[in-house]
Amino acid sequence: MSNNFFHTVLENGVTGPSLQVLAMLDGAGLTLQQSSVQLAPSLERGLVALENRFGRQEMIEAAKPVVTALLKEWEELQQQRESNQ
Repeated sequence: MSNNFFHTVLENGVTGPSLQVLAMLDGAGLTLQQSSVQLAPSLERGLVALENRFGRQEMIEAAKPVVTALLKEWEELQQQRESNQ
């Protein structure tokens, strides 16, 4: 996914400024992979919003498997956190 498309997807999937979300993740000292996993729900919402607005597009379809894999990791992380409580 190109940087421009990533930012467009993120902007359409977060509430509030996407750059602020990215700055918070950067400030938390997360790796790129960890940040990507944390952004998975927002990226999924962004892809859905873009697809609803523009219909099926090649860039959206190409990004779906990537976001789906990240979302799976995010869900597993959430389950681990719930188990540890």
